[in-house]
Parts: sequence; C-alpha cells; structure tokens
Amino acid sequence: MAGLLLVSIGCDSAPVQVTPTVPAPAQQAAPIQQPAPVATKPQLTKEKLRAEYGSHQNLSYLEARRHLFSSVDNVNGKVTGVYTGLEITTSKIPDPKVMNTEHSWPQSRLPEAAVSDLHHLFPAKASANMKRSNVYFGNVLMVDWQEGGSKFGDNKNRKKAFEVRPQQRGDTARAMFYISTIYNLEIPPWEEEFLRMWHVEDPVDAREKTRNDAVERIQGNRNPFVDHPEFVAEIPDF
Repeated sequence: MAGLLLVSIGCDSAPVQVTPTVPAPAQQAAPIQQPAPVATKPQLTKEKLRAEYGSHQNLSYLEARRHLFSSVDNVNGKVTGVYTGLEITTSKIPDPKVMNTEHSWPQSRLPEAAVSDLHHLFPAKASANMKRSNVYFGNVLMVDWQEGGSKFGDNKNRKKAFEVRPQQRGDTARAMFYISTIYNLEIPPWEEEFLRMWHVEDPVDAREKTRNDAVERIQGNRNPFVDHPEFVAEIPDF
C-alpha cells in the first residue's frame, strides 16, 4: 500500500505496518491590520476667517456713531458706558463731554476702513475714554485712576496699561480679535496674553449675541469670535 512501511520483528513475526508522520502544512500568518487613517481638522487661520467674515458695508464715522447710540447699544432708551457703568438716556449721539465713542483698537493705530467698524466701537464715559486713550490693555498693579471696575496705571513692567472692568473684558477681547483678524493687524504678545485670559474669564452672553445680530443688520457681517468662542483657542497667534 502506498505510503506504508513494512517492518519485520524477528523471523516469525508478521510485518507491522507503520504510517509515517506527515508534517502539517505551514499556516500563513494573519495579515497585520493597519489602523484606519485619522482625519485631521484643517488648521483655522485668520486668513480663512477674513475670507468668510470680512466683507461688509463701510459706514461713515457719523453713521456708525448714530447707530451705536440709537440702536446697537441702546436698550430701552438708555446707553451704558462700557468702562464705568455710567448710564444715560438718549436716542442720538450724546454730548461728547459726557459720553464718547471708544475704539477698542485705538484709532491712532487703525487703517481708515476700520475706524467706523461697529464691532469694536462702544459707548464710554468721556473721562474714561480719555484715560484709556491709545494705551494697551493689561492688568494694572499701580493705579493712577479707577472707576466702575476699570483701572489705568502701571503694569508689572512699569508700563502704562488699561484694565477693563470684569463685565466688559470678554467683549473687549473678542472685539480686538475681530479687528486683528479682519484687518490683518498684529496684537503685541503682552497684550494678547491678557486678552486671551479676559476672553475666558468673561464668556459670551445673551447681550453680546444680541449686539452681534444688531451690527450684522447694519453693516452686514458678524464677529466670528462671538458666534464661535472656541475659535480663539484655534488661532495660535493674533
């Protein structure tokens, strides 16, 4: 019979059939499963946001101030100064000796197109507006002036700084991020550090969302950092 060996044990023994051991066929190794590629989220940039949110109607400075005091920051006939809490009753541009228009990004450091952008204009008590002037934002350690929670004085490096009261800090920070993004302007690192902290300390509230809606109705664009506060963390450097 094929595949059998006959072995004789002694003369009288019957041959014993021995079946040879046949090695089992080698098993193929299972293929290594490669991990599925992880989808990476595209990096958010100021350029992408500028392309999406930058287009808007340019107002004259007079038009911008009229809208500011008659509708954008007018609540039931009253306007509140963002730095001190001064409240006045008005439906038009008030006496500039009482309340003025604050440029969060100082007018002296702005391109002309940004001077009338409502997203960073706020009503402010005239004296507070003068104290802030074109000083950078930051924490004040040595106070020269303070009112309503806002302060003006020296920071830790003995440089003049303006510290915004807590209930306005986030609004101011997001206004600054907006201007930096839409007009491609750089915020100095020491100022950006505090603005990022203020953004977290004072989150977007209902009033800020309502204001964003009002500005959109007038000039046709929105502040993306009000709609999406998480965008701030995604931009590595303003």
